[in-house]
Amino acid sequence: MARGTIWRVLSEAYVSIKSVVKYKETLFWVILFPILWYGLMVAIWGSPNPPSVELGVYNGDSSGDDWLGSILMKAINASGLFKVKVYSDPQELYNDVKKGHLDVGLWVPENFSESLAAGAKPVVKVFYVKSEWGGFSFQVVDGFLSAFEDMIRSNMTEYAFKFAPAASAGWLELMADPLDVVVESETPPLLATPGGIRAYYAVSMVGIEALFIGLFSGAMAINERKRTGTLQVILSSPMRDWELLASDTLAALALVGLSAAAVVSVSLATGAKYAVDASVIAFSALILAFGTLFTIGLGLLIAPLAKTPEGASALVNAIAFPVMFAGGIAIPVFILPEPLQVFANYWPLSRAIISVRRLLLNEFTVNEALAYSAPAAVAAVIIYVIGLFVYKKLLARIIEYH
Repeated sequence: MARGTIWRVLSEAYVSIKSVVKYKETLFWVILFPILWYGLMVAIWGSPNPPSVELGVYNGDSSGDDWLGSILMKAINASGLFKVKVYSDPQELYNDVKKGHLDVGLWVPENFSESLAAGAKPVVKVFYVKSEWGGFSFQVVDGFLSAFEDMIRSNMTEYAFKFAPAASAGWLELMADPLDVVVESETPPLLATPGGIRAYYAVSMVGIEALFIGLFSGAMAINERKRTGTLQVILSSPMRDWELLASDTLAALALVGLSAAAVVSVSLATGAKYAVDASVIAFSALILAFGTLFTIGLGLLIAPLAKTPEGASALVNAIAFPVMFAGGIAIPVFILPEPLQVFANYWPLSRAIISVRRLLLNEFTVNEALAYSAPAAVAAVIIYVIGLFVYKKLLARIIEYH
């Protein structure tokens, strides 16, 4: 590449960055907004433990500490999963769940222990309102009851083989404890620590910035210059169309880098922990660059649909805000509905951000990150090249009519 070309691209990129950062509104969106959003996400989701479920309990089986209902209550209180409210009236418990005062209600009948002693299955009733949080809360209670049921099953089997013939006692013991589990402890993954979760959401915020900055850079590349009157001046200079786009691309990458530096710095100051070395940092930056390249290309594709910068801005927001959530960038992929999880796993920017997250949280090696992000990088190049042709045609049309 000729020295003159490099100089023109760098000079125009500098002008673009300078024209962007001189506006307070732009500085807010590039630096302050991602920091505020990061703080919000950490405040809401910053604990590795799930939020407590508000559980109401009516326990009719409480005649003594060794009764099954009392044992169940002790296990509930010791689990740390629930904020427990005890009821003396099952109908009041049911009404509070129905009105939304509780997440889940648990009804333990009066004959709970007697049923088990008589060889009949005890009945436990669980109430909850069908909603997203209600369903999650029920799953927590259901999982706890399954573990409690396993404890009962184990105790019953241990009791049985005390009185069984010697020939069958070994089989009963095997039923009670069929596996010999050897546990080897290791350093927990970063994602299970507060510092790792902070790092997770810092990377998410960088992904959001790559989404918006890339889309705006591509969609506004021509429209903004038309409004300021600089497009004709630039086109009459030695600068060629692809050099102009290269300068805008370089400026967008620099702004994403600036935003990333701000967010990561704040995250480190607030206790974020990253598993990094020089190769991880370099490769994370490369993956992020390809993700941004994809959004720039997408912005170039929608640019012809807008006649004004305001129209381009509306189109960008209409695309970016749904994708920010549906693509698993702003929120974890695993809490999305299954169809959206498929979308998030294949959307190029989402795949790039997932790869960076896993690389920085030590779930991926560099080779694994390369394999996972390679399809996203290929898609980014294809979309960007298609966007380049659209950009050149749009410029040619403007020159023709002006």
